[in-house]
Amino acid sequence: IDVLAEFDIHGERVDGRSGVWVKRGLTHDKIAAIGIRVSEGVTMHGFSLNVDNSLEAYRGIIACGIRDAKTTTLKELTGQDITPAMAAEVVKKHLGEIEIRR
Repeated sequence: IDVLAEFDIHGERVDGRSGVWVKRGLTHDKIAAIGIRVSEGVTMHGFSLNVDNSLEAYRGIIACGIRDAKTTTLKELTGQDITPAMAAEVVKKHLGEIEIRR
């Protein structure tokens, strides 16, 4: 959410749904996800932020099993040529600001 704010985008959480969402009209579009999985004693985790990727593949899948939502990108929302490298610098900055709470 803080990363999106750096690009003048208001991201938010949506109750009952994982990830980061952007309000578009009467609904929300998903722009970022984070996931954790444990299988057979192995922990896997991931983070994604849609920057300038094609959304064509999303037409054939139901992302996160959510049928009534679409997916968007930083580029689509801002109309700017934002590269993954540019976004990664902002992500790194904000990851360094995270305070670990116990």
